[in-house]
Amino acid sequence: MKTEPWDWQSRICLEIIAPIPIGGRFSLEACETKLPPYQKLPLINASLNPIEEFLQLLVLLHILKELPNKAYVKIAEIKHFDHIEKAILGDAKIIDKICKILSAKYEHDS
Repeated sequence: MKTEPWDWQSRICLEIIAPIPIGGRFSLEACETKLPPYQKLPLINASLNPIEEFLQLLVLLHILKELPNKAYVKIAEIKHFDHIEKAILGDAKIIDKICKILSAKYEHDS
């Protein structure tokens, strides 16, 4: 994907997920049609596309629930911040939460 991650991730959150009510559904395909196509990097062999990986992180954060056929249901609102300082702190908390979840998952799997 030639677009910077902050750009397309923000578009998914603000243009696709935010307007949907809790319990509302959308598909991976809906995200892919709204965003520029991603390009696989020649030296990286990834099984998931970056959009799907991002949606999986939102599942781990209990914002989305995955359904069959690459569909998702919104189960919580995405928090929005009114000041950049609060947004930076919020980002740090989310990154920390993801690291803890993944660390616990990998410890459990090994």
